[in-house]
Amino acid sequence: MWWNLAIQAGELIAILLAIVLLIIGVFVAWKKYLPAADVTDDDGSQDGPVPFYPLVYRASLGIFVGLMATAVFLLWNTNVNLEIDTLNLGHLLGVGTLLLMLAGIRIVSREEIAGVMVLGIPTVIVSGGVVIVIPGLFQLVSVSARTRDLRWPENPTKLYYGHEDRVPDGYEMPIRIPFAAPPKDPVDGIDPEDPLNRRSTNEVSLFVRVAVKKERFWDFFTRIGTFVEARHQVEGMSISFINQALTTRTLAQALQQIQTVSESLKTHVRELTKGWGVDIPDARIQLINLSYSLNNAIENAAESSSEKKKRITLAEANQVELERAGVGNAKAARANLEQRAAGLKKMAKVLGVPVETVIAAETARAIAEGPNEKLIFPGFEGLTKIVETVGRSFSNRPPQTPGDKS
Repeated sequence: MWWNLAIQAGELIAILLAIVLLIIGVFVAWKKYLPAADVTDDDGSQDGPVPFYPLVYRASLGIFVGLMATAVFLLWNTNVNLEIDTLNLGHLLGVGTLLLMLAGIRIVSREEIAGVMVLGIPTVIVSGGVVIVIPGLFQLVSVSARTRDLRWPENPTKLYYGHEDRVPDGYEMPIRIPFAAPPKDPVDGIDPEDPLNRRSTNEVSLFVRVAVKKERFWDFFTRIGTFVEARHQVEGMSISFINQALTTRTLAQALQQIQTVSESLKTHVRELTKGWGVDIPDARIQLINLSYSLNNAIENAAESSSEKKKRITLAEANQVELERAGVGNAKAARANLEQRAAGLKKMAKVLGVPVETVIAAETARAIAEGPNEKLIFPGFEGLTKIVETVGRSFSNRPPQTPGDKS
């Protein structure tokens, strides 16, 4: 009884081993004629797509199911007599195959991109679907389908400003850029007196957005593997480019040309990652953090400029006020003169004398009212007599009497 059981168990094991060896033999022979997993271009760069074989997955799954079905059919009537019961090997193999297939079902969400490797050979790519992964023969690998935002520094609140060689766990060093001194020749659009137009060292933060392309999943998995490694490599190429680009510019120039530098950074990262199977939708300088002293200089310059403008405005206002006052005084003086001239003309008409005579009399009166003169006129009659006297002096004639015939 035990001898028969051992023989039947050996037959079952031999059948299973034969199935496994057959699958392995098929793929070993197949892989021998497959091209290399990494395609190298003529210039030595590895930018070409990594080949993958969806047919290998389908064929291997079909071969496995077919061989297992054949084994179940051959062992369908094979029974093993145990002490407590009789065991049918065909039924046992069929149930085991079914359970193995059910255990290998994997659901891949749309948030992931997955691929199935069959004995190390890249095959199908799946996203938002179902795939069967036979344990021991197939391997499912995946990455996130979402766009990753890679930032440096990753956490601005965890920056280390100490002087130790070793950065504490959980902290990272800030990105410090030594900006250039101002050039000898003035730059268009930049004030030479601008506090930003001088040599200074400031912190810079940047980010790069990365997304894996579904159709090139195997490129990313074969050459990079994970987003952790992608972050590490993109960090090096981005910071080195920013350091090279900004150290030749003053801070004022960098702020003026920040869009141009960001576009150059994106082109640089895209060029170096074109063999990764990823898309770089954006890469740019996020912020240039100004130092405390530089911020104070900017504030003082702004306050000084504002105070200067205020003083200029007040001076202009005073000048306008003085000009208006001068114009008003001139108009008032002119009106006064016009009124006095009109009065003198009226007086000359009443007295019947020339206007020049009245003006001379008025002049004499004004002189008499001076602070150094003390003359007394007997009212209007006195002024009339003065006018008559002045009139006679102007005409050079003596006064006529009723009896004078000359």
